[in-house]
Amino acid sequence: RRRRAALTCLECRRRKVKCDRQSPCGQCVTTQVSCIFRSLGNDVPATKSRILGARTHHTSPSTFPAPSPKQRASPNRTANDISLTLPPTTPATTSHRTPPTFESPLEDGVSSIWPRLPLASDEAAVEQLRDPREHGSAHEQVLLNKTRMPTWGHILGTAAQFRQVILCFFAATGDRTNPAYQREDNGTKALVDEMGVLLAECKRIARRIKQCRPSRTLSGFQFDLTMPSRDVSDVLANLYFAHFESTHRILLIPSFWAEYEMAWSQPQRTDYRRDLKILLVLALGLSVAGSSTTSGPLDIQHKELRGRAEKWIYAAQFWLAGPLEKDRLNISGIQIHCLTLLSRQIFSVGGDLVWMSGGALLHTAMQIGLHRDPVHLSQTHPSKAMSTPAAEVRRRLWATVLELAVQMALDASMPARISVDEFDTLPPANIDDEELMSTTAALSSSTKSRGRPERYFTDTSIQLLLLVSIPLRLRVLQRLNSLSSESSYVEVLAMGREVTDAHSRAQGQLVRFITWSEAHRSRQSNLQHPTTFHVKILDLLIRRFLIHLHCSYAAKAHANPTFHFSLRTVLDVAVDIMDPGEYAAVGDHGNGGGGNAAYSYLLATAGGMFREAVRSGLCVVCAELLASVQAAVRDGGGGVTMNRSMQRHVVLLKSAATKALEMSLDRIRLAGETNIKGYMFIRLVLAQIAALENGATSTTASSPETQPGATLDDETLEYRLAREGRDSLVLCRDLVIAWAVGMTDNDGDTPTVDISTSTSEPAIGSTLGLDRDEWSFMDSSSYS
Repeated sequence: RRRRAALTCLECRRRKVKCDRQSPCGQCVTTQVSCIFRSLGNDVPATKSRILGARTHHTSPSTFPAPSPKQRASPNRTANDISLTLPPTTPATTSHRTPPTFESPLEDGVSSIWPRLPLASDEAAVEQLRDPREHGSAHEQVLLNKTRMPTWGHILGTAAQFRQVILCFFAATGDRTNPAYQREDNGTKALVDEMGVLLAECKRIARRIKQCRPSRTLSGFQFDLTMPSRDVSDVLANLYFAHFESTHRILLIPSFWAEYEMAWSQPQRTDYRRDLKILLVLALGLSVAGSSTTSGPLDIQHKELRGRAEKWIYAAQFWLAGPLEKDRLNISGIQIHCLTLLSRQIFSVGGDLVWMSGGALLHTAMQIGLHRDPVHLSQTHPSKAMSTPAAEVRRRLWATVLELAVQMALDASMPARISVDEFDTLPPANIDDEELMSTTAALSSSTKSRGRPERYFTDTSIQLLLLVSIPLRLRVLQRLNSLSSESSYVEVLAMGREVTDAHSRAQGQLVRFITWSEAHRSRQSNLQHPTTFHVKILDLLIRRFLIHLHCSYAAKAHANPTFHFSLRTVLDVAVDIMDPGEYAAVGDHGNGGGGNAAYSYLLATAGGMFREAVRSGLCVVCAELLASVQAAVRDGGGGVTMNRSMQRHVVLLKSAATKALEMSLDRIRLAGETNIKGYMFIRLVLAQIAALENGATSTTASSPETQPGATLDDETLEYRLAREGRDSLVLCRDLVIAWAVGMTDNDGDTPTVDISTSTSEPAIGSTLGLDRDEWSFMDSSSYS
């Protein structure tokens, strides 16, 4: 049957209103959305409004065209993912390809969620800020985030829905001026100027705090490697083994406790490898001590111990980076390396640079043969047969190295630098450490299951569940980082289904562990079972891959229903991340200190994989929240019109954003975070939502002269954002100052941290350190 061209624009068809078929139509002009008409014979929408450029390569004539191979290849997608294109104006075989440009995003007419660069009104700025990594071509220009490739957090933080938020931030830093933020008649300019002063003050205090880091000097490396008191050390060590050793099997528990007792009984004997392992274990235990009911003695010392723990991490990194001695090339060296990288992520000691250090760990592990199963190594050296405990430690360490590699690669938006064809190490045995130490069985080449049956929960069970999905997660990373991938959306759906199935199987096994342990607890009182922390951490380490796998397609879901499943998938994961449950802060243990409290506390205070997961989830939740409310405003003709389903959806997203706000504030208050942009970002998003729901108008799209008479009683959207930004910065400045008080220098003395306000404030934008490369709220480099 012959198809007729649709004469109305897409927006009028969606809203079911009459279209005057002009270019642009009156309805779209009234609601300030882009007027788009669909062409006959090609379902790629062609806009009759503003298009800054068009791709010159051939577009697919299918009903819902999938991204081109160049687009699918990219690990980081930008505004070109959802910008509208015209039919090709040159033959598909043309050898010259012009760099694609961007459509100007409108405040309320953006159908995508992310990742789209917002300030396209300045064409030169868009051309400078764009990230052409999505095309996967070596000939494309790549926008560096400062001196590094942009990460997922940087890309997701540039969603078009955040346009007003970033305009407000730019106005405060003086990087760009917008007439709507320069109005003096309603007080907006005064608030923006105050924001600029507060940003400068927070930045200056943050720099003073960072001067206390040992790495800021080339001389005088004096690290205090003395342990806390015995009572405190016992608590911290037990907290480490109750939480981190389950997912990252690094140490043999009985051997560690033997070394631990020796360190206390013979303190005069110096063993740097032993001492560093113990101190790193104590540091990791401290990271969850703030949520534990058993950490009462730590409440008063928590801040002081955190400062000491960061210096222990520096000492371990200094030892690893020291002269190339062969005593690092052994199992103890790998254990210290794993503990150091895990500690660096959690305490944000260069946490955004661990992917590079992870490469050194991977190379060292392969250098000593961890990528080959001990069976082959024992056959190569029959005179030095390897014991079963030693072989199992090697298998556990290799599994830990792989887990760290995939997580660090995902956080850095970089390849994992390892494939399943490059190792043949068998999975560790499902066996407890005490039982392993007492075994006398010879090392066997049998591939049958070793240790206890699968229904028994042991010290290695969580690691085995994570190890099963390592090949799949390596494939996901390869797909995200490949420059020549030919995968289609169908293949992405299939890969996402595999990740979901792997997660479901792992969670199902945990449930079976708990059920079996409870059923046999009357006969065996010492049976172990997974805790809430185990369930939560396993969920995070696997499901977070789904956000990055689906995000580029979820960004198109509002314009193309084909991708709605991707949107639903990333939202489900993001909401779960944002709402982990309650936790007890330091000094407040009334809510208990169970596994859920420890996990929630880590999300709120830890860096690395925990902070990156929160950041990605936050971008998804806030972008969808803004998109939903903006759509309700458009459909309501200026007011907010929602059905019950949409109301529940918005309430759920608001709850998740509020949780993220609390975690962001605790990151500054409890972990000494110096980057306050994340907290301000959430406050501005929630303020914009409230303003839209209350019917606040914006003067961004027009000159302020066209709306005379605006007063404080007639607050604009820009005024409300500037006021909220000012209030959030006042709170953040006070918290940063409170953390700076009592900071100690490298020698352990209290330095003079100048936190007083400078008498001569420099020009806003010139000394904030907020360069054009640092504009993203989700910039990870500012966290270290």
